[in-house]
Amino acid sequence: MKKVLIVLFVIICVVAVGYNAYQSKQQVNEGKRKVYVVVQLTGPIAEAGKHVKAAMDSWMEMHPDASFDLVYVDNESRPDKAVTGIQQKTINDDHPITITIGSIFANVVFPVMKNREGFNFSIITFNPIVEGYSNAQNLSYSLNDVVQPIANKINQNYQSVAIVSSLDEFGEQQKNYLIKHLNSDIQVYSVAFPANQQDIRLETQKLLMNNPDAVVILMTPGIMYQNVLKELKNNFSGRIIADLAFENKFLNEVVKDLNMDVEAIISKTNIHNKQLSEFEQKLANKNSYLSYTTKQSYDSLSIIDYFMKNNLSFTQNVFKQLGSWSGMNNITFLGDGKSSIEYELIPFKNGQFDIIESGEK
Repeated sequence: MKKVLIVLFVIICVVAVGYNAYQSKQQVNEGKRKVYVVVQLTGPIAEAGKHVKAAMDSWMEMHPDASFDLVYVDNESRPDKAVTGIQQKTINDDHPITITIGSIFANVVFPVMKNREGFNFSIITFNPIVEGYSNAQNLSYSLNDVVQPIANKINQNYQSVAIVSSLDEFGEQQKNYLIKHLNSDIQVYSVAFPANQQDIRLETQKLLMNNPDAVVILMTPGIMYQNVLKELKNNFSGRIIADLAFENKFLNEVVKDLNMDVEAIISKTNIHNKQLSEFEQKLANKNSYLSYTTKQSYDSLSIIDYFMKNNLSFTQNVFKQLGSWSGMNNITFLGDGKSSIEYELIPFKNGQFDIIESGEK
């Protein structure tokens, strides 16, 4: 009987300790702030959202002491769903912190959150997205970052160029910037495709009849981008220059399979970042990979965590004072919510980027 009582006492103690630990963890979690990620997890452009979630889930696994909990808000690839979703999720949060992916969703979420005394972050967007907002910070690139290296290459090497772009905000902004910054004596030909167009053969072949020295692709990643690459393989022998979207693995694998040579825009990431290998492996476990999408997703959470743990105010002035961030990307904060990431043109040959290891890529 005495032994039975001792066993019962031990069990009670173990249960009590476990329950107290659980309660303590719950209290800690309940005290954490929430970060709301407005992301396309379903719908026609869910591919990008899948990689964002893989990156952010990986970051959370690598940082068990994170100062916040993540709340995913599926916008279903629709701006109106982004608005209703974020309104519902933040209804009891007086100072919400949001992250939007892509300008189409930042454009509708930022106005809704403007009077909520929270703070909004944007990734995979250009700097103009934060103009007019004092409570927003871009954690992405500028048009100058990703298009000027292409303009420099053309200005220094070619007399004519053909531009193939997507007829959306991403493609139009890049195309307009490039044309504006080309030398006046360079002959420019261009064609733009609606985002849902897949058969691009006739327009592309007509464009190539101008015999340009180089072709530049400035498009939202997708099937249309793949089709353009295939068409160039069959009908063009000059220099092909690809934009930032080419970093998506499904695009450069097309070039690899077709045995093509391309030059593409790549960020100068610190390849000696000790967390890079672990992050890359976790992405692989989730059927994802390193790209501008996943690197910006990782950095956004690291920056928010740093601000929270150091009791820094989420204001544009504080970001400007911080000056820069060295993470998966090296980000410079320019003030007024704008930022910059350094990019360069890198050859993609024999199925891989021809990166010279010099501490950066």
